[in-house]
Amino acid sequence: MFAFIKRKYLSAVKRKKAGGTVRTDELRIKGVPGRSGEIPNRKGTIRSWMNKRAVKRKKTTAYGAVTNAGKPRRKKSRYVVVLAVIPLLVAAGWFGSGFLVDCLSEISFFQVEKLVFSGNSVVTDNQLRELSGIIVHRTSLLGLDGDRVKKRLLENPHIASVSLKKKWPDSLEITVREHEPVAILQRSVSGSDRLVYIDKKGVPFLDVPVGGDVDYPVITGVEEIDDAGKRQSAFENILTLLKFVRKNDPHLPVHSVSEVHVDRNGEMVVYLVEYPFPIYFGNGNTRDTEKKYSNLVRCLKYLYSNRNRDERVAGIEYIRMDYLKDKVLVSRANQVN
Repeated sequence: MFAFIKRKYLSAVKRKKAGGTVRTDELRIKGVPGRSGEIPNRKGTIRSWMNKRAVKRKKTTAYGAVTNAGKPRRKKSRYVVVLAVIPLLVAAGWFGSGFLVDCLSEISFFQVEKLVFSGNSVVTDNQLRELSGIIVHRTSLLGLDGDRVKKRLLENPHIASVSLKKKWPDSLEITVREHEPVAILQRSVSGSDRLVYIDKKGVPFLDVPVGGDVDYPVITGVEEIDDAGKRQSAFENILTLLKFVRKNDPHLPVHSVSEVHVDRNGEMVVYLVEYPFPIYFGNGNTRDTEKKYSNLVRCLKYLYSNRNRDERVAGIEYIRMDYLKDKVLVSRANQVN
């Protein structure tokens, strides 16, 4: 039987290769013996068909052919991106018009519940809170204009700078830096002299009230210098000296300096509170000023250590710090040391 089927199959294959026709009953022969004489079983045929099917699907997907495996995924990813972008665009448009901000500002979740101030010593927290215009449990962080708050706080002359830090959803920290007065500057405004406090950078920030206490060194003569460059140099020289004086050496504390005057040539003269004699510093750079300050401290230490201090100091006419290099000239009524 098997020999008969094998002969029929081989005869059909031979005619097909020769260009002949194959009868229908011959094509229906599925299981024919191989060269080994064994007939392939049905299980092996199904596995072979499944493998060919898998390879076909893999190729079509990898090369991006017209299949149903690749394109739907790309379409889905595009839909997700579009659906995510559209709300953002709509929200951005609403934020620009302020409509959405106004709506969300009414939500208590974003309203300021905790307001903290730091860096202030002269201006109180209540003054800062009132000046900022922020109302706790009513002002929302969403609609809060930080620049406007800074501008309001800077209206206080004691405040030099402001920084805000929002802590979502309901907290706000405001840090301020106040001007620290180091001296009082005499200025001429509209033909009348005025006294204003200046900070260590020389920034005037507050007028001295009429009849107010003058507890800082008074700077005079700066505006009488015609040359702008010389005037600026003299002013910087004064600030440098005040920086060293603020170290509060026991022989020359800052409260012992009454006045720092500069003449039209920009040369600096210092007056003390207790004694009327002038101390000529001359002009120079920062290094010269530091050296002259150190020499003056040593000179005053010597004068104050004498038993007859008041008598010796009272007889001084002037002290020159610019006499010679690293030399100090103390002039008395009838004597020069």
